[in-house]
Amino acid sequence: MPIGYGIEKKNSGENIPLTKIPDLKSDAENFDEVSEAIRGVLGDDQQRIAFEGLRFLRLLLQKNRDYGSSAWQAPVLCPAMPSSAAILVRMSDKVRRIEQLSQAKANVADESLEDTVRDLGGYCLLYLARPR
Repeated sequence: MPIGYGIEKKNSGENIPLTKIPDLKSDAENFDEVSEAIRGVLGDDQQRIAFEGLRFLRLLLQKNRDYGSSAWQAPVLCPAMPSSAAILVRMSDKVRRIEQLSQAKANVADESLEDTVRDLGGYCLLYLARPR
């Protein structure tokens, strides 16, 4: 899938222009707005948000490739559970972990509050992007 204007979403083997998805600006407008934010045209706050968003999106895409879109499949140990419910369970686990990490330092050396917040955000985006 090419990156740039005219990007298309692949759905069941059929290419659907992103402009056909309700409630989205045209892809050109979306890319222009993000590009302006990255360049700092919209201010420092918008630039920081855009850079963090790009890092976040890249990490989520990498993890999705590594896990093979498993978040959208029924859990192996609970196959009757819909994938959307399983994602909400994972989100609940992350919220609990954030609560724990905000009160005490993690026993696991490479687990930080920021990492857990990123994980929660990833599950939020996976929930919103889930196949319906």
